[in-house]
Amino acid sequence: MMNKESLVSILVVTWNRCEDLQRCLESALKQTYVPYEIVVVDNASSDGTVDMLREKYPSVRLIQLNENIGCPSARNVGIKECSTKYVYCLDDDGWLSDNAIELSVNFAEEKSDSAVVMSKIAVVDNGSVIKERYEGLSEPVQIPQFVGCCVLMNRERFLAAGSFPDDFFRQREEEDFSLRALDRGYKCYFLPESVMYHEPSPIGRNSQIFIYYLLRNGIKTGIRTYPFPYSITRVLKDCLWAVIYSFKLRYPSLLWKVIHDSLISSGNLFSNRAPVKLSTYKEYRLLHDTIASKEKL
Repeated sequence: MMNKESLVSILVVTWNRCEDLQRCLESALKQTYVPYEIVVVDNASSDGTVDMLREKYPSVRLIQLNENIGCPSARNVGIKECSTKYVYCLDDDGWLSDNAIELSVNFAEEKSDSAVVMSKIAVVDNGSVIKERYEGLSEPVQIPQFVGCCVLMNRERFLAAGSFPDDFFRQREEEDFSLRALDRGYKCYFLPESVMYHEPSPIGRNSQIFIYYLLRNGIKTGIRTYPFPYSITRVLKDCLWAVIYSFKLRYPSLLWKVIHDSLISSGNLFSNRAPVKLSTYKEYRLLHDTIASKEKL
């Protein structure tokens, strides 16, 4: 049963992960903090996901898309459709500890400058936790960027900072948004007490595709968002990684594909350049170095 006085909606973007999605939704329904609504954006699944939702979860609000527009754009659609102060974005192959939403909302309400509160990711394999993201961080702390699979977003600030890039499809949308949010004075926090368990689904996972989007979108973020001269060094760095991964992954066309799809075919990339302030970038890098010295990946 939904709570009409609640401050949060739970948003799940899904694509062809019908079984995983049910475990995800069961955890959302068991939260100690009852959400205003649970919203599922379906990216044109073909595995019976829509029928399952209508049959087993009639209280869930379904937004059915006609094509797979990718995770960042689908999250943009879902967040815009919500009306609550906060939207908790949860991956379909993850599930929450019973008090994850309650802890996240309470923390966000205490932090007047927060745009994002990220839960701890506990990676599960065969029923056991095998590693944790930000394992070395035992207290709440500001982080430079977040992982989008388990985050409480301040909806108004998310929209004010420009949402996720609609031309990314997948990977690295969090970095792009985090920089723009920080430039407005909004912060991202990590809350280790709030836990999301993640058993990565094999569906939609391909190492070549993952690295391609990671590098292509990194260059796009560098050109559009990094101040000069760091925008140039970011492009060169990701091009170098493209060379390295072309050998590691036996993907000889990777460098050309990354350069073509990020720089050549993106005609409006430079015209849409809106770099953050140099002071913002330096603060971002300092946060990165500070967290890196503490965490155990």
